Amino acid sequence: MSNGTRLPFGEDARRGLNEHSPASGAYAHLYVYVKGFKMVRNITGPGRLAAASRHILLGSALVGTCWSAACSAPKRSEHHNVQAVSQNIMLFDFEGAAYPKGWTTTGTAFGNGPAHGKLPNQMDVSGFEGHGLVNSYLEGDTSVGTLTSTAFPITRKYISFLIGGGRHPDTERVELVIDGKVIRSATGPDSERLLPDQWDVSELAGKLAKIKITDAATGGWGHINIDSIMLTNTKIPDERTSELASAMTAIRSAVPVADSDPRRPAYHFHTPAQWMNDPNGPIYYNGWYHVFYQFNPYGTQWGNMNWGHARSKDLVNWEHMPVAIWPSKREGEDHVYSGSVFQRADGKPMAFYTSIGSRDPEQWAATPDTPELALWSKATANPVVSNKNHGEQHVVEWRDPFLFTENHATYMVTGGGLNDRGVVTLYRATDKDLTSWKYLGVVFEHPDKAIHNVECPNIAKIDGKWVLLTSTYGKVESFVGQLDVEKVKFTTEKRGVLADGSYASQLMHDAAGNVVHLAWVHTESGSGWNGYMTLPSTLRILTDGTLTRQPIPQFSKLRDKHVQIAGRAVSGTDDLSEQVTGDSFELIADIDPGTATSVTFKLRASADGKHAVTVRYEPATRTLLMQDKPPVVLPESGNDLKLRLFVDKGSLDVYTADGAVTLAGFFPNAQTGDTGIQIETEGGTANIKQMDIYSMRPAEFDMTHLH
Repeated sequence: MSNGTRLPFGEDARRGLNEHSPASGAYAHLYVYVKGFKMVRNITGPGRLAAASRHILLGSALVGTCWSAACSAPKRSEHHNVQAVSQNIMLFDFEGAAYPKGWTTTGTAFGNGPAHGKLPNQMDVSGFEGHGLVNSYLEGDTSVGTLTSTAFPITRKYISFLIGGGRHPDTERVELVIDGKVIRSATGPDSERLLPDQWDVSELAGKLAKIKITDAATGGWGHINIDSIMLTNTKIPDERTSELASAMTAIRSAVPVADSDPRRPAYHFHTPAQWMNDPNGPIYYNGWYHVFYQFNPYGTQWGNMNWGHARSKDLVNWEHMPVAIWPSKREGEDHVYSGSVFQRADGKPMAFYTSIGSRDPEQWAATPDTPELALWSKATANPVVSNKNHGEQHVVEWRDPFLFTENHATYMVTGGGLNDRGVVTLYRATDKDLTSWKYLGVVFEHPDKAIHNVECPNIAKIDGKWVLLTSTYGKVESFVGQLDVEKVKFTTEKRGVLADGSYASQLMHDAAGNVVHLAWVHTESGSGWNGYMTLPSTLRILTDGTLTRQPIPQFSKLRDKHVQIAGRAVSGTDDLSEQVTGDSFELIADIDPGTATSVTFKLRASADGKHAVTVRYEPATRTLLMQDKPPVVLPESGNDLKLRLFVDKGSLDVYTADGAVTLAGFFPNAQTGDTGIQIETEGGTANIKQMDIYSMRPAEFDMTHLH
């Protein structure tokens, strides 16, 4: 029997086949019992298994297989884990030039036969098998029509298929029709990537059914893609299982490359491998600190946004956990954007994030299935907040929900733009499950007219005042003031920049109730990795409204070798490399500038001093200049320069002015052998009143949960 032989249905029809293959000198046996559709195959001889594993096609589609050595290789199905070929019956695979005999069409959307990939003016189509598929984009999204199969008997527990195109359940769908009635239906994911889907038809065994594919939509995503319709006894994994398994496989394969990069920070939090950006939902829960983060498991550039996850007992040493929240492609979700985790009144954590697809952004929720917060389920009520909540207002670039409590009520803020101004919007929960929310209005409008949208708003009460953090155009800004939730108004009293050089901040409460700040540092050039977090730092508000930021004290446990220098005059260049070198250290300095016009710390310095990461201070103007960063004017606080520096491979964190000024940056050009420390003055002599340098051991990043 050659590929293309067709067998009619019959009450007692049966066919036996014993064909000799001259190409291989081997025999292949195929017996198809149409009544009951029991299939038995005996394949013998070298090279026959691959050829014989072509799908059996029933009904008016193909029955049989490709037995010739000259035939093309079989299509491999990534959504079927086939134990035995006889478990699966491929009904329709759309590999021919025309639709299977007996299929009928209406309208113009489906044409006369299968497409071979994308059609003119269509985005790239992927995820289908072989060369052909049903694609109703024949005349763009304006064409409509139907495509209906011949009847086939249901002889397996499931009907599986690949589906892509628009997510319009009423107008774009594939249906299972029995006796003229629609029994099952599915729609696309708003994506040109076809995804596996499946119907449970176990209770329909023995019935004759048809497949009907409908394109009645004429707007955006007004088309549908279908391929590989199969009867099977194998249940495909649910989307959560398959997406998370795929992500974890990709991560594990990238770890060796990331681990080999000498520039990668050793005690700053980083992913196992690949890209990360915003920290999401840090929370202290059941004795553990959990941090989630924007994560691309598949590469070192932005894309495929999932929520990565790690946990820690001290915010210093970490256990990497499996990917927590994934994009639900079948629900039209392309990315899981930033958000927060909030502990409800019943004690259960709940994650809130921005769901991104080809529609408007929506705010979705998820709850954990395990006490380790390792596995999550998305709320059936999603979206919990949508642009419909805003009435006639339409907030653009709307995202990044953050939750807090005030006056025994739970509130949410999100960032976005309204009337071409960057805004923070406020909502109040109207149920204890936090799945119903009331829009209250714009609580904060950014004072700069050039700011058209706000990202990652965080808000917390500290030392009797409120602090609102916003991320705008590459920097984290702080606004200290008063919040009136009844009047829906935040009043700013003092404005500043927090951890300049970082972005997309998050706030959490530690075990003692302190407010801890985290943010993301972009690196651009990591090998097998990209991005890391700033050191977790405690926030306080001084009596004059100044917001301060200091590293959590737990990092002192990583201190190793200690060198102290005191009462030392510096004129010109003072090379400290004979006393201390390193690429991971903490430096605490109290410097009297004296007559010097500038004092420069040269870190990760080469032996000749020509290459280094620099921090320069000019006392006349109280200006601090960190390499490659804008200058910062320090507040008046005596004559001495007090600095606390954390060097970690290519990373540098700067704390000065008692935490009122903090900076962060990554320096990819620092060479492996450049480990010197120098102090250089110009115009006069400075005095090192005291300087303590501690070499730092690497933090622990346990990978056990990734295997």
